[in-house]
Amino acid sequence: VHLVALGLLPAAVTGASFHLLPVLMRNDVRHPQRLRAALPLLSGGFLLAPGLAFDRAALVWPGAALTATGLALVLSALLGLVRRAPGHRTLVASRSGVVLACLHVTAALVLGAVVFSRGDAPVAGVGHARWLLVHLHLAVLGWLTLLMVTVGRTLAPMLAQAPAAPERRLPGAELALTA
Repeated sequence: VHLVALGLLPAAVTGASFHLLPVLMRNDVRHPQRLRAALPLLSGGFLLAPGLAFDRAALVWPGAALTATGLALVLSALLGLVRRAPGHRTLVASRSGVVLACLHVTAALVLGAVVFSRGDAPVAGVGHARWLLVHLHLAVLGWLTLLMVTVGRTLAPMLAQAPAAPERRLPGAELALTA
């Protein structure tokens, strides 16, 4: 699971996000060279995944450091797109959905590091198995699904050449998903 989640998905989601989100958020990435630097750093997931699978801290921590650095570059670019999105024009991606997706992926990475560093010992009185479920929820159900909801509500009708969903004021779908 971690090989796909840490090795392939970060590069795929980053590439897709920065192919689509600048158009959907109606502005450009300010520093594309940072994204070019982020992609090799995200490859740290290929160290991190086997380190987690075989409980090898010598692979986990360098892989986590590389992945976290790449993620920080990607998230700063994503949040920059949100911050610079024009307020007076209709956007085809949800600002709050992108921000919540960024929060979910950060929380999943931090919680994964905490769970790994503690081993089977409880954290805050909660057992290892429960924290793994929370980590899974944040990682898969949280950020990946939220990103699909954020972009997919416009992208799917556009690709199907159907009318777009009506404009809305509150990000109801994104907030319901995170509740």
